[in-house]
Amino acid sequence: MNRSRSLLVALLLSSTLQSLFAQLIVRNSSQVELLRITQDGMVGIGTTAPQSLLHVTGNALVNQGSLIVQKSTAEVFKCRQTQDDATTLFTVSSNGNVAFGMDIPAPPGTSYLTVKGLSSAGGTNLVVDSYGNVFKATSSERYKENIEAFTAEFDRILQLQPIRYNYTGSQQREIGYTAEALHRLGLSELVYYDDVGKPESIHYDKIVVYLLEIVKHQQQEIAELKKAMKNQ
Repeated sequence: MNRSRSLLVALLLSSTLQSLFAQLIVRNSSQVELLRITQDGMVGIGTTAPQSLLHVTGNALVNQGSLIVQKSTAEVFKCRQTQDDATTLFTVSSNGNVAFGMDIPAPPGTSYLTVKGLSSAGGTNLVVDSYGNVFKATSSERYKENIEAFTAEFDRILQLQPIRYNYTGSQQREIGYTAEALHRLGLSELVYYDDVGKPESIHYDKIVVYLLEIVKHQQQEIAELKKAMKNQ
């Protein structure tokens, strides 16, 4: 009889403890919940209903340490707005490749950085504006507005003198021009400026616009000379 009663007490105690410790909740002196560990082992900080092994609502700071994420699949780290959101903000793969707006970065050895929306069938150039924004350089009218004729003293570009140089800290010799040289000639349309207005680099791809206008003008002069000679 005593043995049966002891067994019953043990069962009741076990059931009571399981109920009590189904969740571990930590509150401060004001009874505000700080941390919760569910029976499934999920830890919630700033939330009363953790949805993963670690669920943090609010800011998280790793100070003088490292945040290490290990995973056996190719996708080591993935960022989404919410757990159930199908839109991926960015992904880091196990080989260190990064993809923005995509689930899977490019295969190893092809690209360290993949950005959704910048791809095209024949490849494309990227532009970094004065605000640090990166976007695809496209020539289609679909992406342009305020289109108007462009006129300038195109022959100024003929005053440029090519130089040979090497970048500071490099022994590799290069040829080209300096952004300051174009700026002094008033060719500001061909110059990138930094955020304080100093010449930074050259729109080399736009130089062809100036040269083409010069060639067109020369062809017009040649045609007029031929006509004049023919009428003599």
